[in-house]
Amino acid sequence: MKIAARVLMGIMALITLYMAFTFMFVPQGDLQQVRLGLTAADAVVGPTTIRAWIGGLWLGIALMSLAVAIRQLHEPFHFLLIFLGVMLLGRVVGLVMDGSSAGSMRAFIPEIVMLGIVLFARSQIGKD
Repeated sequence: MKIAARVLMGIMALITLYMAFTFMFVPQGDLQQVRLGLTAADAVVGPTTIRAWIGGLWLGIALMSLAVAIRQLHEPFHFLLIFLGVMLLGRVVGLVMDGSSAGSMRAFIPEIVMLGIVLFARSQIGKD
C-alpha cells in the first residue's frame, strides 16, 4: 500500500504541476476559463496575480506532493492538508453564498479526491 500511496502522490504532483504551469505561463486563457472578470485596466495586474496566487499555490502543492512521493517525507503532509482543507472551505463557503454551479462542482470534486489521496498517503507513508 505504501507504493500505491507514493504512486498516487506522484500522479497528483504531475497534475498539480501541469495546473501550476498553465496558470503561470498561460494565465490569459485561464482568466477567460475561470471568469475572474478582470477588465482592461487590470491587464497587467490580472495575469500577474493569477501567476502568483493561483500558479504559485498549485506549484507549492506540486512540490510538496513530489517531496512525499520521491523522498517519502512526512512533513509536507501538514502543508498539503492545510492548503487543500482551506481550498475546500472556500468551495463550501462559495456553495453556501453563491449556490451550486457546474463549474464549481467540476473543481470541487477533484479537490476532494486530492484531499483523499493525501489522507491515504499520510496513513501509509512513514509506516515501517
